[in-house]
Amino acid sequence: MKTILSIITVLSITCFSKAAQFYIPNGDVNALKSAINTSNTNSHTDTINLYPYGQYILNTVDNSFVYGDNALPRITIDGSTSNSLTILGNGAKLILDTSALDNVRILYLAGGAINIYDVGFINGSADYDNNPGGAIFENGAIQLNLTNCLFKGSSAYMGGAVYITGSTVYVTNCTFTNNSALFLGGAIYNLSGIITIMNSALVNNVCTNSSGPSAIYNSTALFSPTIYNTYLYGSIVALNTYQNSSSPKNGLEFDLAEYSGIYTDGSNFIGSYTNPTTTGTPTAFATGMPNATNDYVGTSDSAINPMLSAFARYTDYQESYSLLTGSLALNNHSGNTYNDHPAIASYGLFPDSGTAGKDTITIYGKNFSNIYWIQFQGATLMTSGFTVTDTSITVAIPPDAESGTITVYDYNYIPAISSQIFTIITIDTTTKGDTTSTGDTTTVTGLQQQNIKTALTIYPNPATGYLIVKANGNVFSVSNLLGNELFSSDEENVDISNLPEGIYIVKCGEEVRKFVKE
Repeated sequence: MKTILSIITVLSITCFSKAAQFYIPNGDVNALKSAINTSNTNSHTDTINLYPYGQYILNTVDNSFVYGDNALPRITIDGSTSNSLTILGNGAKLILDTSALDNVRILYLAGGAINIYDVGFINGSADYDNNPGGAIFENGAIQLNLTNCLFKGSSAYMGGAVYITGSTVYVTNCTFTNNSALFLGGAIYNLSGIITIMNSALVNNVCTNSSGPSAIYNSTALFSPTIYNTYLYGSIVALNTYQNSSSPKNGLEFDLAEYSGIYTDGSNFIGSYTNPTTTGTPTAFATGMPNATNDYVGTSDSAINPMLSAFARYTDYQESYSLLTGSLALNNHSGNTYNDHPAIASYGLFPDSGTAGKDTITIYGKNFSNIYWIQFQGATLMTSGFTVTDTSITVAIPPDAESGTITVYDYNYIPAISSQIFTIITIDTTTKGDTTSTGDTTTVTGLQQQNIKTALTIYPNPATGYLIVKANGNVFSVSNLLGNELFSSDEENVDISNLPEGIYIVKCGEEVRKFVKE
């Protein structure tokens, strides 16, 4: 199980028959809401891309539903359970503006299969009227995957950060810290779901009016204590406390309860647990340091400290903890080993079509500076001929490239980590084989494709103050990603200094180009 997190995801350009991509400019909460609403009803498999390391400040209530107010639209089932929604955060944070809102949850998940990568959920609140899940409330999702996410500073009556009603949930390489619950589950409350937690850290969460447990609470285990419904692998659960003035141990660490149906694989650090109080309860972990299966476990009377440095570095986009000298915590937790090559945050490919052997494409994002090799599907590995900065890769499409995957490698010849999924490249060919040129098109025998015209040219890309548009004197339009036309012109020098940062579309006749405004 410990190798699950190490599976490398390549930077890919993939074709889906039914799929929609949404690119959300930095800070544009309205665009994010619109994308969620569209994904709820378009009967497609959808991907929402947040801006790399962006911040989305939530300062209005979007909807008031059962169990409280929500800052973002509820995510519901989109016609079929096969129409999943993926949110690629690229290190962006969803931050509730506590100066404008109080007792407002960030996100309500009401159906379907949902995948959330590399998103920070900050300062959500569902304290009022016994409401659950300050950051995320799952109430109807079939499966939920949370990967490389940060949950920080959220609060609720139960499940300070996340409340699960009955879904199958996978939590991988996530950090839960400084979340609080008035009643139970300072970080996570599991009503009746199946939760697998891998390579994660649940640290410094609190129950403010209860005797704990302060990190994870399993309601099902209270009635069926011999049934495991939470699985813990390679994780740190420590320094979580409870505050109850009527308890003699008020304020002490209380991470897990042994009777709470927790199964561990022997690779965890558990600061403390309470002694069994029910006859026949399972003993997934034993008292000791370490125990027979190599978990480090303290007790409610003798908690152990993992000696962590709070947010000493970033791991896979989001803040996490690292080990201090002398820590007893196990080093297989990915957040505790130094990462010289942070994950790539890929935001877009522009243009998303081109001519093999002729056109140039650029991939935008963050942390690209350690890319050393690039390989197009069907083409020879490229070791030169491309330009790499921290935020972009510009490369000519090789003549032997086929539509499909683009893989980028670091200097150790390891595929670069990225969750980004792009639209397929359309290479201007009709057949696969010998290459011939006719006018502005290149024909490669054997692979059926479509022709791409190149009369419309724009540069520089990204742009700041001015954009050069060569459209042979024709009128072109500039629109945002929602399709709203902003202006039209026939001038080559276009002043874009007043446009907000983000991605825009230039259209002239049937030709479309995209550019990034920085």
